[in-house]
Amino acid sequence: MWSRVNSDGNAEAEAPARRLQPLRALRRFVGTVIGLALILYVSALAASRTAGFRGLVAARLGEWLGDKVEVGATALTPRLALRLDRIVWGRPDTPGAASLRVDRLRIEPDWPWRPSRLRAVIARGVSVAFAESAEVGWQPAWLARRAAEFESWLGDDFMRFCSGAAPAAPPAPVAADTVPKSSATPRRLRLEMSEAEAAWWNAAGERMAHLEGLRLEVTPVSLPGRELLHVRVAADRVERARGICAERIRVEFLDTGRQRLLLDFDTGLAPQN
Repeated sequence: MWSRVNSDGNAEAEAPARRLQPLRALRRFVGTVIGLALILYVSALAASRTAGFRGLVAARLGEWLGDKVEVGATALTPRLALRLDRIVWGRPDTPGAASLRVDRLRIEPDWPWRPSRLRAVIARGVSVAFAESAEVGWQPAWLARRAAEFESWLGDDFMRFCSGAAPAAPPAPVAADTVPKSSATPRRLRLEMSEAEAAWWNAAGERMAHLEGLRLEVTPVSLPGRELLHVRVAADRVERARGICAERIRVEFLDTGRQRLLLDFDTGLAPQN
């Protein structure tokens, strides 16, 4: 006996399947995108450790510093921060020659919101030698400009007080009209530097100053209507020409962009030679 086919029932059974087709297509699309993103992510991590990528980074650093830069190793972290090891510029083993050495540098972009901006720069094991030349001035020039900005943070009376050549009173806050208008310090960039040292050599090959055990922390602070920088600076020893030196220096202040407000200042005076 022939059975009667219920076409209306089949149509009702196929309706939910048709409604699910867009969802299945969307799920396949999302899965494909995630798979491609994972492939690109893993490829980027692997490529960051290659000699070609290391060469590109060294070339870019060389453009900033104006000369050849050697980079021992590069790598992207799982959070896509760039790590550089054993950065060398100049002649660090030659007294009186300009040079820069960084054992480890970490650069963190502002993922995922503003990847073109830097969120943090962290340096460990930094050694820089500034050398004066009658033809080109202080070298490395880019770092010399940053060193001048750093000195302006501390104020003109800082070294005179630390060395005992000034009255026993901490430096006063820096007034708005003395703050450099061209300060290039980003207001939202966190900076950390540790295990650092610096030396200044004049054109005659004489060491003018030497700084050991420098630690620097610059942290952005957001307040309603204000962007501040909280700065902590510490150094184990600062030595100037003719044996003037100071030890165990610690400075803490707030930088409003128009004024630097001193929060803490401490130093121990070392015996003079």
